[in-house]
Amino acid sequence: MELGRWMKDLTTAGRQTWMRMEWKTIKLSDCKCPPDPPKLETNVWTEITSPNYPQVYCPNMNCQYFLTAPAGYQIIMNFTNFDTEAFEDRLAIFKGRNVTQKHQELYHGRIYFNSLLRFDNDTVTLLFVSDYSNQRSGFRILASCGKFQKLQ
Repeated sequence: MELGRWMKDLTTAGRQTWMRMEWKTIKLSDCKCPPDPPKLETNVWTEITSPNYPQVYCPNMNCQYFLTAPAGYQIIMNFTNFDTEAFEDRLAIFKGRNVTQKHQELYHGRIYFNSLLRFDNDTVTLLFVSDYSNQRSGFRILASCGKFQKLQ
């Protein structure tokens, strides 16, 4: 079984209006949360992506990714792509494994990251949530770990 969705672009140039509609097909078999990445290692970048990346992610996703580094090391993330439906589909980052606490970071929309993100602990959880409408390409993160450095 496949799930389809319409995408539309509306561009107005002067008095002319152009519309492009496109049908994207998502295989429901691709609508699974990826398995947890392995324990992070120094000098090794591990890829973490939204479901079905680089194609559009699926609707109604609720995926958790648990990242761990060796004791005394901190988690480092390089966001190479981030594009979700603004205000609706989001990626929250939590210290440890407890996703009921307040998140450390919350991202949505199209974001260009110009630096690495460093977290002052050796365990974080990523929680990706999408609603039923307007899926996009999602995200791609490269994660690693480094010796603990006090963050300022």
